[in-house]
Amino acid sequence: MVWLRIAIFSALARKGGLLIMVLSTAISVAILLGVFKIRDDTKTSFSNAISGVDLVVGAKGSPTELILYSVFHIGRATNTIAASYEKSLMAIKPVAWVVPVQLGDSFRGYPVVGTSV
Repeated sequence: MVWLRIAIFSALARKGGLLIMVLSTAISVAILLGVFKIRDDTKTSFSNAISGVDLVVGAKGSPTELILYSVFHIGRATNTIAASYEKSLMAIKPVAWVVPVQLGDSFRGYPVVGTSV
């Protein structure tokens, strides 16, 4: 009990330092919780955006760039594939439907997306 009393008197004698320490700890915890919340929300948003996409077919190149540009319109356009691939993809039994998409152009900073569907 004596030690607690000594600690309280010591803290009261250093009010300025104690206040700065408590405020900096509170700000640090708030920033940490904010970063975790933003990370979780971003992960959920990306998962929801891509949940309707089962397969993306594109030309040789980076798979990450293909997904980012074709689904999220982030990054630069990848090479294109011939339109005849649409028919060959539709011929595969498990494939229920195909959505051909042509990307790569922009108008006033917005990407132009072309499709025949």
